[in-house]
Amino acid sequence: MHYLVIIEKTATGYSTYSPNLDGCVATGSTKPEVEQTMRAAIKFYLEGLRHEGYSVPSPTSIPLTLAYLSNLRLQTDAENARLKGSLIRDGLAA
Repeated sequence: MHYLVIIEKTATGYSTYSPNLDGCVATGSTKPEVEQTMRAAIKFYLEGLRHEGYSVPSPTSIPLTLAYLSNLRLQTDAENARLKGSLIRDGLAA
């Protein structure tokens, strides 16, 4: 399964969460660190659900990135990828 993960820059590093996994969060000083800790958090979260007899939620979030441009035009993911490089990184899938 692939879960959408949101990474946010903080004053001290990075934090991340998954909209489909309520309460599953991680932090790290660097992007690679937060990715690693989130992978571990998702694994732990899903193992805990299974152990307690709960069903594992299906991924339902759909990523879409809209970038604000100075000419007040919104770009889609495809336009971002072509013009500025991809803004979505698929590396945190469980």
